[in-house]
Amino acid sequence: MIPGKVLSRMLESIEFGLSSVPARSVMSDSRVRLAAELYLDSYFEASESARFIGFVGVLEVLKDKDSSSEAARVLIGKWRGEALTLADEEANSIRSSLAFLKSISISRGIASVVRRHLGEDRAREARDLYTARSSLVHDGIRSADSADTARRTQQIVMELLAHILMTGSR
Repeated sequence: MIPGKVLSRMLESIEFGLSSVPARSVMSDSRVRLAAELYLDSYFEASESARFIGFVGVLEVLKDKDSSSEAARVLIGKWRGEALTLADEEANSIRSSLAFLKSISISRGIASVVRRHLGEDRAREARDLYTARSSLVHDGIRSADSADTARRTQQIVMELLAHILMTGSR
């Protein structure tokens, strides 16, 4: 951690938050408040990997939560019904997993919110970074340059939060 760098950014953010009507308005959204908290907390992580996971966590909190298409929801309903033929424990597990599919994926939700605020190129980059996070968390595979990956994620998150605070809309 570089105290001078963190302190100056925190003070700028506090000043902006106290004087901006759109920022004050959008900060009433619990997800935006949590995203801002996670963003600030990420600066205090000791490793690049932890910072990276923290920054991606901000994107996950802010993601869109749209429903899947009607056709997908009908298919999922059919599969949930068919799962009743399985043993109770397995049926419950599968039905729970299928219920999760009624909403768009986390990756699509992240890309959607980033696209809306920052454009298509940044949305693609955010989706790729979420994939890198999945590889790290689920498979223990670090990106070739973890410092660059953390920096790129930080940049997207910073731009996204700034846009949300300036416009007053999530």
